[in-house]
Amino acid sequence: MRKSDERQKVEASKATYVFWHPFIYICAFHALFESNPEDVVKYCNLDAILQLVRPPSKSDRKTNYFTVTATEEQVKIFQGRIKSEGQDEMYAAHPLLEFK
Repeated sequence: MRKSDERQKVEASKATYVFWHPFIYICAFHALFESNPEDVVKYCNLDAILQLVRPPSKSDRKTNYFTVTATEEQVKIFQGRIKSEGQDEMYAAHPLLEFK
């Protein structure tokens, strides 16, 4: 893991963390989602959300250690974010956007 301010001379208050190992990234995402899921679906990287978050109906089939389950309200927040960014057609086949 490294901070962007060390290499790119970014101001410390605006620095972000970069995780080099996928497992660490997934663990950090899970911890963040557990502590503040609404902020995750509102502000986190879209690719991370699309890879790691599933709606309730897709998560009850089996145990999965890589994905987290969003509530219906969190899914609706994410759907609104995707629509407001004009990317709803691009991701229309994703379980988070198919969820009704």
